[in-house]
Amino acid sequence: PTAAPRVVPHPGRLLRRAAAMAPFVGSLCLAAAAAAMAALGPRGANGLELTVGVHYPEKGSPVESCGFVLRVATPGVDAESPPAAERKGPDYFEATLKLPDTLLYTQVSLAVVASLDAGLIASAACQAVCKRLGPQGMPVMQGPYVRTEPLIPMGKVDIWPSFCGLSNAWGERNATFHSSAIGRGVQVVARLPWSVLENPTPRPASVLPPIIFRFNSEWYWPVPEAEYTSWHDLMLNGMLESVIVAEIYVDGINWREWNKQPIFTTQDLTNECTCTPELQFICDSWNNHGYWSYTGGDHHFGKAAAFYDELYEQALPQVLKGLPGRTVGSTEEGLRLGVWGYCIGGLAAWNALTYRPGRFNIAYLGSPALDFDCGAPFGAAQL
Repeated sequence: PTAAPRVVPHPGRLLRRAAAMAPFVGSLCLAAAAAAMAALGPRGANGLELTVGVHYPEKGSPVESCGFVLRVATPGVDAESPPAAERKGPDYFEATLKLPDTLLYTQVSLAVVASLDAGLIASAACQAVCKRLGPQGMPVMQGPYVRTEPLIPMGKVDIWPSFCGLSNAWGERNATFHSSAIGRGVQVVARLPWSVLENPTPRPASVLPPIIFRFNSEWYWPVPEAEYTSWHDLMLNGMLESVIVAEIYVDGINWREWNKQPIFTTQDLTNECTCTPELQFICDSWNNHGYWSYTGGDHHFGKAAAFYDELYEQALPQVLKGLPGRTVGSTEEGLRLGVWGYCIGGLAAWNALTYRPGRFNIAYLGSPALDFDCGAPFGAAQL
């Protein structure tokens, strides 16, 4: 993607600034500011130019089989016939939008739509790549629309659209590894949204869907596929950003196996601890009954950091192989990589954020067990 153009100050601000400086520098600044104002034309004129790069596969796609002509729509542009995106290279199209200068430094929403060849809609080739495509108007990209940064006179935005997803049409990518940290086999089931299956064109790592590793997945729902289908429907309808949920399952562990359940902590279990005055209530609760609920069994205390590294170094690369490639110069450092868990899973997610912040940068924590070892996890937040 093209780097963002240099920000150009608003000509009105230039004019006011020049007027304030006039006693010191004469009329030269006034003339320059007036020229800048004139360059944008009269108020309301289409003085802003926004280039929209559309990344979408040509072969084996609705472009080839359904006659899609990609267009870019936004408020202020003819809704009946949005500007077409012209092919500029393999799997890459561009449209140039002329926008009113009154939108300078504001944000607008963009959507990619498609006009199509009505004679191809019912063909086997078209229906194979875009099931249930009908003739009712122009198809609109699925998922949330794209919100620009504040507009400048000449800007650039890149979009990776998809059009043909169905609620249950998501994919799956499995990853397996043997964990030396806990001495067990681990399977990761990653559920992939349709958007990355229909449109596998390369992109920066930062715009891939976030990948959320879910701890203690066997505790969640009896049919996780049905749950993800519900979320996927929200993704397609733009009510939820596309998300990859990577469920972690440990060999030989089910929701009844508490005594063998790994508890991902950074230290061993102890009841010999002290608390600061504000956390004394946690110490009291821990010493009275919390500690005893964790004793016995084989929980692999103190192995969290090693397990997080295995997850990142062994499971993540396998998941990434099922996703679009990254563009040249894009690294895994731009990934939105998260952790999710409830109770002891929430504790695991907390520890991943606090002890491996360079690898995990987002999280959902549901009632995390932060009372562990007299509230020791709170101390990690001070690191």
